[in-house]
Amino acid sequence: MATTDNLEKLLATGKDSALLRFGLGSAYFSKGEYNRAVAHLECCISLDANYTAAFKLLGKALYHQEQWVAATAVFKQGCDSAKRNGDKQAELEMQVFTKKIHHGKKAMGVSDLLSHQRSVFDFEGSREKQGFGHFRPIFNK
Repeated sequence: MATTDNLEKLLATGKDSALLRFGLGSAYFSKGEYNRAVAHLECCISLDANYTAAFKLLGKALYHQEQWVAATAVFKQGCDSAKRNGDKQAELEMQVFTKKIHHGKKAMGVSDLLSHQRSVFDFEGSREKQGFGHFRPIFNK
């Protein structure tokens, strides 16, 4: 029996949780079923707004669906969550993915979709001391 089947059965028993929803989202993401992954990951985040890994995976699922603006917004929220949780690695990964989206869209001539959003990068002095100073804001303010 597939992992998704087992997790769906567990969900059907009424044992809903952020961890279960993340597991389902992750399993569907791995199978390339991005619509289902998005639904479960959004639910995961609604149950636990500090679930940084869910933001990262949700952003990637939206990216695979070519939902650039939505993916960028999710990555920004994820960066905020990562910062609150002290998860520097996840924050950096989501910043890099956001930069990848912006550069890809700019190359395709649709950067106007993203230009209305503010930079997802927050340059405080502490960041530059940690070696993250080489990143630059990617959106116009």
